[in-house]
Amino acid sequence: MKLLVLCPILPHAPVDGDRMRAWHWLRLLKARGHQLGLACFVRSRAELDPKRTAALRGLLSEGLHPVVLPGWRIKANAARAFFGREPFNVAAYSSPAMRRLAQGLAASRGFEAVLAYRLRMAPYALGLGLPAALDYCDAMSAYALQRYEQASPGSLAQAYWGVEQGRLMGYEASLAGRFGASFTNGEGDRRYLASLQAGGPGLSSLPNGVDFDYHHPDEAQPRDPLAVCFVGQLGYAPNWQAALEFGQASLPRVRRALPGAHLFLVGGGAPKALAPVLEDRAVLAPGFVPDVRPWVQRSAVALCTVRTATGIQNKLLEAMALGTPVVASPLAARAVGAEDGRHLLAADGPQAVAEAVIRLLKDPGLGRSLAAEALGFVRQGYDWDKSGALLDAGLRSLKGV
Repeated sequence: MKLLVLCPILPHAPVDGDRMRAWHWLRLLKARGHQLGLACFVRSRAELDPKRTAALRGLLSEGLHPVVLPGWRIKANAARAFFGREPFNVAAYSSPAMRRLAQGLAASRGFEAVLAYRLRMAPYALGLGLPAALDYCDAMSAYALQRYEQASPGSLAQAYWGVEQGRLMGYEASLAGRFGASFTNGEGDRRYLASLQAGGPGLSSLPNGVDFDYHHPDEAQPRDPLAVCFVGQLGYAPNWQAALEFGQASLPRVRRALPGAHLFLVGGGAPKALAPVLEDRAVLAPGFVPDVRPWVQRSAVALCTVRTATGIQNKLLEAMALGTPVVASPLAARAVGAEDGRHLLAADGPQAVAEAVIRLLKDPGLGRSLAAEALGFVRQGYDWDKSGALLDAGLRSLKGV
């Protein structure tokens, strides 16, 4: 199938969950014989460095077609939407240039179908005259509701998320039946969207996977018996908020029980709010690193304690695949179907998280047992090839092939 893919970011792996999922879809669809063209947003031309995009261009027989959408334009678009009805998440990515590009490619390049990646690309896929599929990834109105409920009562943040949640819910509901196939990252998100869309015809769950050639236990890597790691893009609010809570409220409790305990805080984009944690002598924060595996493999415990999230957390799956015991929020554990006390330790709140971490640091045997069970669990249930096969089948069904 000759397939046009629309994406709000430049896909590549392994960087972050969003880019990684899009990258693997392109990789797997290319392997299954599809001819792919990609129209995507970039923040600047610097993203298109030939060395950075060489592997991506190798997947795209129908070319890479970028549209520059700077960060300031995204913010301006969102601000203009204040008095409208469109979700800020969608309005922020409004671009006449992308609309013209998508329409031009659909009219001139012989594409047989279009796949929109994420809700914000849905408007560009509709109206092209092509069979269309949408990968929601996450149920964004469910995410907005979580942000609303966790914001300070009466705050501007709560007001914003209250408005955005209502807009997103209406928009997601309005897409019922408009795409021949639709996908989510997790079963919980699929059920939620199905409830909004009167049964959600064509909705399927395609969970993120793990590249097991890349992520696997390394017995030659010694573990630091008192190291805890948190990996994530720290410019993303749920990540930095979880890191801040652990650093300020949980880590001191851990260190009172185990004075030598320390935290590896791995990820770029840390906001000023994280300064108190970054300045702690018990915290080593290398910033963005191209390969997080050595940090996770050196650690005795990996954290996935985000309290606001939808879909499946890649950091959780990858820590499991690397053989590192995990302490996760119940929300993150539920999303992947992991069992507390079997695959990981689930803990909610600073004290419970600290107690779970202390338990694992004091009992390496428990950590080894959890890690072994988790490795089998993730290998059985989270394989990119399996999800890729389902994506391929869903796209081919658009044509009735």
